[in-house]
Amino acid sequence: METLLPEYRERKYPPTVCLAMFPGQVLSADGSCQKAVNEAIVNRLLSGLAADSANTGGYCRARQRLPTGMVYDLVRQTGALLSEHTPAPWLWRGRHLKLVDGTTDPATLKALLKQQQCIIEQQRKDLDRKQRLADQSQQQRDAAEQRLDRFREKIIRKQGQLELLEERLGRLLVHRFGRRSEINPDQFQLFNEAELLVAIAEGAPADEVDVPAHKRRCKL
Repeated sequence: METLLPEYRERKYPPTVCLAMFPGQVLSADGSCQKAVNEAIVNRLLSGLAADSANTGGYCRARQRLPTGMVYDLVRQTGALLSEHTPAPWLWRGRHLKLVDGTTDPATLKALLKQQQCIIEQQRKDLDRKQRLADQSQQQRDAAEQRLDRFREKIIRKQGQLELLEERLGRLLVHRFGRRSEINPDQFQLFNEAELLVAIAEGAPADEVDVPAHKRRCKL
């Protein structure tokens, strides 16, 4: 273990502590950095040490500084130790059974990666196409709403003009065919004015008027 450690300064989370915290974080149900830091604080308190800050920034930076080669070598050594100390009942007919996963083949992984990239690219194109169709539909709806608003305004104007014309027509009909008030109550006497004048001059009743005879000259 010591031979695999890189050179480091004494920090709050040295490589050994960070490496011990990282598997616990991965195997926990929560899987968060905060839970790993909280467990480290609890372990310090149980060891009689002072509690540190619960900020996860230092642990996250320490985890990024872990050398990948050291982790790889530790995993291989741990697997070899587990294989050497495997109980006999766990063996298949006294032999170690090794499973080969085809996905670990670099060529297969490269093909799968290329396939996934093609799928992602196709999904992106489909998403862009759907977005364009949605934008076009929205533009068409906006244009239709604008035309509908213009039609509504035109109908309102026509309705106002129709009401104005109906009002004018009503006034014209009243003026043409409506009842008129008589200013002079004796206006009907104008039609028999000559008879009344003769009757008054002769002292005869107005309903009996004698018209004297007269001669007409013949027109040559």
